[in-house]
Amino acid sequence: MTHPDGRWTVIGRHTEIPMGTVRAIERQTGSGCAPEKGCVMPRRLYPAIVHTDDGETFGVSFVDFPVHAGGSSVEAAVADAEIVIAEVVEDLLHSREPIPPATAISDIPPAIRDGAELVTLVPVHLPGKSRVISITLDEELIARIDAVASNRSGFLAEAARVRLGG
Repeated sequence: MTHPDGRWTVIGRHTEIPMGTVRAIERQTGSGCAPEKGCVMPRRLYPAIVHTDDGETFGVSFVDFPVHAGGSSVEAAVADAEIVIAEVVEDLLHSREPIPPATAISDIPPAIRDGAELVTLVPVHLPGKSRVISITLDEELIARIDAVASNRSGFLAEAARVRLGG
């Protein structure tokens, strides 16, 4: 569910509500997610400020999060920033804390932007609506998954996120 001001939350599937009722609510509110409606995994772009003191080591700070990233080049620093911000958002999701809206670059105070090597946007992929799919896996692989996970779907989703980099 998304509020007009950009705040959002994920409401888990409540099994006591019949699926037909859930679909009817989605139809009535227009909140259903379908590829033909252009519905994809939500993404936010957070401003990242890249700075350097010596031209050899680059740091990245965020307006919306109290974390930092860095690297030996601008590209490496921004790549590290993507990893850091994805981990922060994942922690917020797991703890069910709100994810802050992204500040527009134009709203960043000039004092923060002054002296920056670069002000860029770092993408964060937010979870979308879950969909039921059918997949085929080797029996042995299924047994190995079941031995370490209480939820196959959750395990496979997490494995996919790790493989896809967030």
